[in-house]
Amino acid sequence: ITIFLDDVLTTQADVATWVKEIESLDTLKKTTVIQPVKGYIKPDVFKKNIIGDQENWVILIGNRDAFVADVINNLGVISSANNITLFAMNKSKSFDKIDNNYLARVNFHYPSATFFDEESEGFKNFISAYQRNYATYPSDYAMDGFDVTYDILMRLASHTNLIGQGVSQRLSTKYNYIENTSKGVLNKGIFIVKYEGLTLKKIK
Repeated sequence: ITIFLDDVLTTQADVATWVKEIESLDTLKKTTVIQPVKGYIKPDVFKKNIIGDQENWVILIGNRDAFVADVINNLGVISSANNITLFAMNKSKSFDKIDNNYLARVNFHYPSATFFDEESEGFKNFISAYQRNYATYPSDYAMDGFDVTYDILMRLASHTNLIGQGVSQRLSTKYNYIENTSKGVLNKGIFIVKYEGLTLKKIK
């Protein structure tokens, strides 16, 4: 596992904590942390740490445009000869500036609060009903509002407590309610999305 970490982000204590947590998930894999030197990572560093003939998991932590572009472009160049899967903590605007072909080439994975499966029957039925009633395509807010209302009503129909009823998935969002530190309710439902070619696919 290789972590490319923007040098302006964190302290060494933070880095050590992340490495410990990652290695606890798979004690057989060693974690290498790479940070820019004077804002730059030499191409040889990528080649040295991406190992041929095995699966390479790479985690990118950082949102600066130049840093994100540097890591993805260099990984994209060597990915044809190596098995690379790139993970990010989120898909920030910096990733929108990257050629989708490069994101696909490095098998890019990221967490997302929403995922639209436009081929599902439920999604198609909702769009059709919405357009019949309102003569327009629903906004993201309309779909989010439908999802959260429908999910809460379904949960309350079987139990008065939203927490402890497991994970549910609606049109474009996922729900897994937990109690936060202030005794409120927090939704921890999240999708893991990847680029498969130039198409986004939900894997979890």
